[in-house]
Amino acid sequence: WRQQAATRCWYRAGYAKLGDARFLGHLDFQRLLQLALRRAGLPLAYSQGFHPHVLLRFGPPLPVGVEGEAEILDLALERQLPDWPGRLNAELPEGVRVLRCEVVGPNLPGPIEADVTRFAYVADLASGPGQAAPAAWRERVAEFLASASWPCTRQRPKGDLELDARAALGGDELAHETVGEGPGRLRFTLQREAGAAGLSPHEF
Repeated sequence: WRQQAATRCWYRAGYAKLGDARFLGHLDFQRLLQLALRRAGLPLAYSQGFHPHVLLRFGPPLPVGVEGEAEILDLALERQLPDWPGRLNAELPEGVRVLRCEVVGPNLPGPIEADVTRFAYVADLASGPGQAAPAAWRERVAEFLASASWPCTRQRPKGDLELDARAALGGDELAHETVGEGPGRLRFTLQREAGAAGLSPHEF
């Protein structure tokens, strides 16, 4: 269907997944979006064969429980339709919104994973008994940035995987911010090569 889809109009869109929508798993989110696309009555392009499906591709999935402010998907329509994000948003639940889109041509665009290799996160640190003070967080961040490596283990059913958390960080893009009287928040950027194992924001 990749060759047959070349006559379609491909859009690359940015969308947000916020609030309660963050608890949807990736497969559930895909089904939700496909149902909303059909309800919106858009001229969707389909694959060929015995089981046609909507020509829709997503970027790297968000971990369950993590909000996304700048996620990416590719969608093919039978023709150009500049107002399709508004029509789709009217059928989407609260927290899920298409923010922008652009035509990427009649040909199938390359995989999103090939274009997106850096992921920026903001982590609000939980407050409560035993939680470290902001000064301790800043000290820990400085220690991490000064290290040459930071070995960690990802536990998996098929066998543990040894990773370097320092190498996963995008340069020195890690900072602690003070927020009120709580422990604050962390801002960090993780990088990952397509097909290579990486750290999730929770693991980091």
